[in-house]
Amino acid sequence: MARNSTTRISRLRRGDGPPSSTPPKPSPATRTATKNLRSHPAALVIVSCLAILVCGAVIRAWTWDALVTMLAAGPLVGIITVMGIQLIGQTRRNAVVTQKQHHCEVQLRQLLHSDITEGLCLLDSNGNMQIWNVTAQHLQGYSGEEVIGRNFRMLFSPDAIAAGEPARLLKIACEHGKQVAEVWLVRKDGSRFLAQIAIEAVRDEHGSLCGFVQLACDITAQREQETQRVSFLHELAAARDRADEANQAKSRFLALVTHELRTPLHGILGYAELLALEGDLLPAQDAHVAAIRDAGQYLLNTVNTVLDITQVESGRMELAPASIKLDTLVKTCMDVIRPVADGKNLALRENIASSLHVVADRARLQQVLLNLIGNAVKFTPSGSVEVRAMPSADAGTTRLEVVDTGPGIWAKHRNKLFNVFERLNANSVSGIEGAGLGLALSAKLVRRMGGEIGYADNPGGGSIFWVELPCGEANADAADQATLAAAISDHPALRVLIADDDPLNRDIASHFLTLAGYEVVCVGNGAEALELAATETFDAILMDVRMPLMNGLEATRRIRALPAPHGTVPVVAMTAQAFTEQVEACRQAGMDYHIAKPFSQDGLLNTLASIVASRRSMDAKSASALQQTADTAAEPDEPVYDEAAFRCICDVLPPEQLAEDLRILVARAEALLSQLQVCEATGNLPELAEAAHKLAGGAGTFGFLLLAARARQFEAAADTAAANRDVLAEQLCQAIPEALAIIRGQLAYPSVHAA
Repeated sequence: MARNSTTRISRLRRGDGPPSSTPPKPSPATRTATKNLRSHPAALVIVSCLAILVCGAVIRAWTWDALVTMLAAGPLVGIITVMGIQLIGQTRRNAVVTQKQHHCEVQLRQLLHSDITEGLCLLDSNGNMQIWNVTAQHLQGYSGEEVIGRNFRMLFSPDAIAAGEPARLLKIACEHGKQVAEVWLVRKDGSRFLAQIAIEAVRDEHGSLCGFVQLACDITAQREQETQRVSFLHELAAARDRADEANQAKSRFLALVTHELRTPLHGILGYAELLALEGDLLPAQDAHVAAIRDAGQYLLNTVNTVLDITQVESGRMELAPASIKLDTLVKTCMDVIRPVADGKNLALRENIASSLHVVADRARLQQVLLNLIGNAVKFTPSGSVEVRAMPSADAGTTRLEVVDTGPGIWAKHRNKLFNVFERLNANSVSGIEGAGLGLALSAKLVRRMGGEIGYADNPGGGSIFWVELPCGEANADAADQATLAAAISDHPALRVLIADDDPLNRDIASHFLTLAGYEVVCVGNGAEALELAATETFDAILMDVRMPLMNGLEATRRIRALPAPHGTVPVVAMTAQAFTEQVEACRQAGMDYHIAKPFSQDGLLNTLASIVASRRSMDAKSASALQQTADTAAEPDEPVYDEAAFRCICDVLPPEQLAEDLRILVARAEALLSQLQVCEATGNLPELAEAAHKLAGGAGTFGFLLLAARARQFEAAADTAAANRDVLAEQLCQAIPEALAIIRGQLAYPSVHAA
């Protein structure tokens, strides 16, 4: 090697250069050192200084030996340089790490002493506690020195430890990364609390488990509040159920009581009216009979008022709002009250423009007006009672006022005016009767109809009771009393079947009808009524509901299953059951009308007169209608709609009953139309004939003559499987939409639209 070195030195002395060759590529270590050198100015300065020193030494002692020595020391200098560079880089990295560690330590100290609501605990991979913050100390009562290094299972209850709950939580957190649970923990003093803990696994950059972070908070109070809230909701629901049960029990009790009251009242009022109708009474006897009727009517009004209040409060009262002409309705009420006012020499006046209309239920508004006017007459010893109406200050409403010259209402009593059983200063006026129900019921009815009711002083002395209701529009709501009167006075010799298990009720109803010229047959239960209805012909059946052997509902259902004409006879529910759901049960059974006991002769005759009026025009045309054949496609003589017949029904039926009957008619018409469009009169002919028969009866009752005629024509064709039934079915399909359009459009019954 020395020889080779000498050779190289000899060549240098001769000036011979080294043999020409491609310079070698720097090694990776050299490149890394160069990069570090460039990026570290301090190292670059050191290397430069070393280079200067070496070069100076060479210049001062320039000899070939010095040059050889320098070249020999070159690798050592490079090594020293690289090591210096690496040392400087490592120093800088250590400084950065130290700074970061200091920053983390500051943050950790802040976290441990901060006011966070969760207790923080850092665990190693075995569950031993390493860090314990201030909140955890307050939460569990242990200081950091007492828990650091101990396993976190010491925080759990003995039962949880025995069940392996701490280990299970760590295992789940390790497998899924995080676990949240609600557990019972134990404080240092032994007390327990419900905690929500979240345990999250911590792993290094290689995925190895380093430990766990646990956060815990006390949710005992929160869960107690939730438990109390749930308990309160359960108690509230139980109280609601008890209230519903109490209301149902009250309704059942009232239904039973009113039924038991109505039945003897029917006897009292019925026989009193029969005595008056038969005449031949002495003046004193006539006065006694009148007193019986007045007392019985007063008791009946009280029963009806209690029943109405109950139905309003329970939300079961159905209304049929319509546009009502006020002057006509007020005149009707004044005519009822006038005899009482004349007996006290009171002047009755009305001041109502003929153009004023309101939207309300006719029967219920009449009930309110009769009560207000009756009270005014009752409490006014002298002077006058005036009913007036005008547009109210609030646009869109009309104001009705009942003004009297009586004693007025004391100021201390006015806040109790519309309370139940409040008679106020009635005791100050001698001879005043009443239970304090009328004003309460009036207020409930007015508000149920979307109006307001109130009281004001009469500047001239006395009281002003006012009612405000939504304005209505003029329509043809005037009652056609002439048509109804003609139906009552000019009825044919109708044959009526009366089914009632009470001989008293049968006797009164039969006498009422016999005196009016009707032929009457009486039976004592539903089974006998069904037997007679199947074998004999009747124009109407008066059916009680509660009867032995077979009740009225079942008897009616079986009558409706009979073939025509026995199965289509009108059935009138004649019962003391007057609740809305009881009336609805009668409708569902197939009864056409409902009249509540006790009833007067006028009420019974009006109900039967409506049957007469509705069937008269239909029966007059039925023969010619059944003769129509397939080639009579020209327009028939029957009008589409007989408004007079419809108005006659309006005057007889209560509004809610009228609305329900129209809903049934619409449903039957739509159902038959759907069947005809699907089957095209080739399906189940008996079923189609039965549906047409029911539709014909209802349509004729309400004056839809064309629809009734078309339905009867198709019924006859379907019964005999006539060849022209397809044509008649097509004509019926054309008549149904015409009738439905009239019901839904021109008559303006909201309940029908709802159907």
